[in-house]
Parts: sequence; structure tokens; C-alpha cells
Amino acid sequence: MGFTRLILLFILASFAYSWLRTRWRRFFNPPKPQVPPLFTPQPLVPCDHCGTRIPLNTVVLDHDRMYCNAQCHQAAVGHK
Repeated sequence: MGFTRLILLFILASFAYSWLRTRWRRFFNPPKPQVPPLFTPQPLVPCDHCGTRIPLNTVVLDHDRMYCNAQCHQAAVGHK
């Protein structure tokens, strides 16, 4: 009976230790807030004048047409 009690006490102590260890970690090491990514990929779209593919967030819009910069926009408007 003494050996069985010793084994049960060891099992109980190991469960208590693992439970306390996880609680200890959560208390002293809270989860870090997630940092937003520094760069979000943008889809590439072609310039309507020269055909250069550029990120969607950098286009120069003129109604439904997209241009890579102001010079391409002026050149396209000048051709019409």
C-alpha cells in the first residue's frame, strides 16, 4: 500500500506542477499583440498609355483609365 500511495502522490504532484507551470507562464508572459504587416502586396495593373505594370495603390486615375504617372496621363490626354 505504501508504494501505491507513493505512485499516486507522484502522479498528483506532476499534474499539479504542469497546471501551475502553464498558469505561471500565462500570468508572467502574456501573449504579445499581433503587429500588422509592414507591407501589404497590391495587385499590379497595366498603365493605359505605356503598358507598364504598377501597384494599384500608386495609379493616377482619370475616370476609368489608369496611368503610371502624370507624364503618361498628359501624353495620353494630348493624343486625343
